[in-house]
Amino acid sequence: MMDTASTAPEIEAAKPDLAIVGVGSVEQHSAHLPIDTDFLIATKAAPMVAERLGALSLPVLPYSVCLEHRGFAGVVCLTPDTVRRIAWDIAESVGRWGVRYLAFVTFHGGHFILNPAAREWNLDGRS
Repeated sequence: MMDTASTAPEIEAAKPDLAIVGVGSVEQHSAHLPIDTDFLIATKAAPMVAERLGALSLPVLPYSVCLEHRGFAGVVCLTPDTVRRIAWDIAESVGRWGVRYLAFVTFHGGHFILNPAAREWNLDGRS
């Protein structure tokens, strides 16, 4: 499987068509789970998705939109606009080296911004 432990020449030679980015969250999960639960799940599951699809596995994003959890200790929350901009920047980067498709595999329910971000990206002629 290609991932970021691969070298730049290895990735270039493999010419991956698809890259996978897992997206977690650092938020409260009551008293029984750690605040990085979504991130931990993403770090295990996203590479498995990439391997099954023959895709390049990119590092998991630990932080995301979790506005509904802002009042709890330990929560690290990004704004929807920040997440949209991160998604676009990642798409710009992988597009420069020939990746045609980018999938964000989310492991948190608050990533409502990723669907409109992808639509905007495609409508802007970058797909």
